[in-house]
Amino acid sequence: MPRPDTLSDAELLERARQGDQDAFRVLYQRYARRVYGFLRAYTGDPELADELVNDVFLRVWKALPKYREQQQFLAWLFRIARNAAVDKFRRQKRRAWLGLDALLPGEDVDTTTPHPETAALTQEEYQRLDEALQQLPETYRTVLVLRFLEGLTTAEIAQVLGRSENAVRVLQHRALKALRTKLQNAT
Repeated sequence: MPRPDTLSDAELLERARQGDQDAFRVLYQRYARRVYGFLRAYTGDPELADELVNDVFLRVWKALPKYREQQQFLAWLFRIARNAAVDKFRRQKRRAWLGLDALLPGEDVDTTTPHPETAALTQEEYQRLDEALQQLPETYRTVLVLRFLEGLTTAEIAQVLGRSENAVRVLQHRALKALRTKLQNAT
């Protein structure tokens, strides 16, 4: 019998559905960092994101019997993550804001030292971009984070948001347009 860490996601999911905790642990190890990155970008709060990761995987474990194999696991996982964050904000009655530092890898971002991915940005440009992102509606931020941070396809984002692919394309277009407008107005 092959080791769980050598199996495909589909094989791990099937084993986890049968109660194999080792298989589920491997899924957790494969995806917890990506879920954390998404939640950090979505909430703008590293501590809350860390807390929510555990909640997300608990929800995944409980929902495994409902998982349909024709769904893409990653899209299903991000949908659960988004729903967990929304539920948390509803309970806390606070608004989620996306911080630009959440878009960058690593725990703490020193905005005085350019990150390799943003080396071309000056401190002033970085602040303008951060402010513009914070002003975008939640749905726009979600689409931008899933597309450009997590690298999900339009089809996967559609599954996460429960919308059609065309609706996601329109949202992405509008989100980028809104971001450009906010950046132009900030000058």
